[in-house]
Amino acid sequence: MLKKIAHSVLMAACLVMPCFAAQGQHAVASPKVVSQGQTWNLQDVDIATVVNEVSRETGKNFIIDPRVSGKITIVSSKPMNAGELYQVFTDALAVQGYSIVSVGPKTDKIVPSQFAQTTLINAAQRMAQGEQIVVNVVPVQNISAEQLVPILRPLLPSWAMVSAYVPTNVIILSGSANDVSHVAQIVRKIDVTNHSKYEVVPLHYATAKDVANTLNSLLSATRETGAPQLISIAPDTRTNSIILSGDEIQRIRMRILIDALDAQPKGSQANDVNIVHLHYLNALKFAPVLSNVAEASMALAAGKPIPTSGANAPSASTAMQAINESKTGQSTDATASANTDSAVSNTSSSDDNSAAYASPMIQPEVNSNSLIITAPPALLHTLKTIITQLDVRPSQVLVEAAIVELSAEDLQRLGVQFGSVPSQVSSEGATASFQNFVGIIQNGSWKWVISALQNDTNANILSTPSVMALNNHQAMISVGKQQGVTSGSYVTSGSGSSSNPFQTTQRTNFDLSLTVTPQVTDQLIQMAIDQQDNRIIPDENDAGKSKDGESDANPTTNHTEIKTSVLVNNGDILVLGGLIDDDDNMGVEKIPLLGDIPLLGHIFSYRTKDHNKKNLMMFLHPVIINAEGTANQVTGSRYRYVRDLQLAWQQENGRGTPLPAWNTPVQLPKPFGDAHGQQ
Repeated sequence: MLKKIAHSVLMAACLVMPCFAAQGQHAVASPKVVSQGQTWNLQDVDIATVVNEVSRETGKNFIIDPRVSGKITIVSSKPMNAGELYQVFTDALAVQGYSIVSVGPKTDKIVPSQFAQTTLINAAQRMAQGEQIVVNVVPVQNISAEQLVPILRPLLPSWAMVSAYVPTNVIILSGSANDVSHVAQIVRKIDVTNHSKYEVVPLHYATAKDVANTLNSLLSATRETGAPQLISIAPDTRTNSIILSGDEIQRIRMRILIDALDAQPKGSQANDVNIVHLHYLNALKFAPVLSNVAEASMALAAGKPIPTSGANAPSASTAMQAINESKTGQSTDATASANTDSAVSNTSSSDDNSAAYASPMIQPEVNSNSLIITAPPALLHTLKTIITQLDVRPSQVLVEAAIVELSAEDLQRLGVQFGSVPSQVSSEGATASFQNFVGIIQNGSWKWVISALQNDTNANILSTPSVMALNNHQAMISVGKQQGVTSGSYVTSGSGSSSNPFQTTQRTNFDLSLTVTPQVTDQLIQMAIDQQDNRIIPDENDAGKSKDGESDANPTTNHTEIKTSVLVNNGDILVLGGLIDDDDNMGVEKIPLLGDIPLLGHIFSYRTKDHNKKNLMMFLHPVIINAEGTANQVTGSRYRYVRDLQLAWQQENGRGTPLPAWNTPVQLPKPFGDAHGQQ
């Protein structure tokens, strides 16, 4: 019996030992099995169950968002290790709309994909792969990061994020690791160095603007076919050149085309004819100046010296005079005829380089104030550029003046009130005692100055002229009268035939005049001033008066003059003075009746003698008129001044019709008020 039991135990031990050996062998070889992995066959398994299995195999901790639910399927045809299992697991979650966000070295969080961007993301992003949510900052070196955003947006899912940070020019990507890596590679391929360079191609015969328009038209036709534009073209009218921007191959193609377009014309096509209408310059006076420029340009192009003498080379002063006079037409007919002949005369050149061109010709057309220019295209472009720069609206200067006689005491008082300051002024030709009393009232009020002078009973305001002058042109205003002055006489002598004696007279101006020539530079005004005061000294005893009340044929005159050049700012008030006139007044004061007794009358009377010094002062207020608005403003100020005087007179006298208010619509009587000009 015992023998049978022992045999049974021995047989059981034999059966059990292979099992323990197999378990021991399996325990020792288990790392090798794990490294090789195992196959998986999970059909519609709950996500939480799959997370447990993946966590056990990979050693990672998972945090499941409460919004995560559902089932997934993982089927493998061959064994997978832990890394492969983790990658397949993230892909399976992505199919269901979930993403894995790494929140620590061994901890991941499973959230819905649309909320993955707002979830805390590991900044280190250690070896993120697959559908794991990552954030990547891609620097951009050669192009604008902001321009790449609309290009990259369609390449990412709707829940992913792409944005540009302009200050550092970087792209910020947020999404799955696969998508972010793919987009980052695209950015690196786009962000390459631009190999385009700039090149300037000078033109010799054609004009830059015309060539650029032709080439841009060709490029526009190419773009309409969908081909990209690989080169940019721009004209430089100042140097008559074409600027190319692009790679070397495209620039070579354009240079070949430009050389073909910039060919030397032949025969009748050598010169172009162009009509240029002038706005401010006078065509008849400006034509010779432009002709001299054309001749000099042709000489330089032919490598010849610029002519300095001859019919077509007037002096610099003559040329400048022609430019100034061309804006007003103030020149003699002889000068105009000579200048026109010079302008129409042709410029000749025998150089081989210019043999294809006929001589340029500039012909003025007076009726339309235009220039007919016949010249090579390049020269024509140069001449038109010169015309554009010179034919501009000239500045105007409104000069308001007040010419006043003041005593020495009044002069000192007004000098303190006006706050005169010394100024650098050049003067010449001033008669009488010119003491260089010069001052500038900066930013002064012209109305205040006139009001101060009018309120001074001792101030004798001789005139307050106002004149408008063009830049660099003379303007004059004169107030006075003409009077006959004896210039000769004839008296017969001896006996014989009878003859009537006679006198010759000449009409002479006795006036108060102001001549101003302004020159405007920015906001500075340089003025050449000539102010003269020619007045007749009245006879105390009226012995020199004729029957008609006029002075005699040889009156005594008083002449004062200020002639100077000044430089003032726009709107300042300039004060000139120092022309002193000594005036002695003799008088007799007596007791009535007693003072007329012969011999004894001097006891009841005494003589007086007043000695006065009169100082002639001139106040100038120049204002630059550049725009129509400024002119309207000045006109409105004068209009309101006259209207205020009319209102004051109406209030004082109770009658009169003042002018309407400024900018008030006025209903004109017929036929002026009829819009169609019909009565």
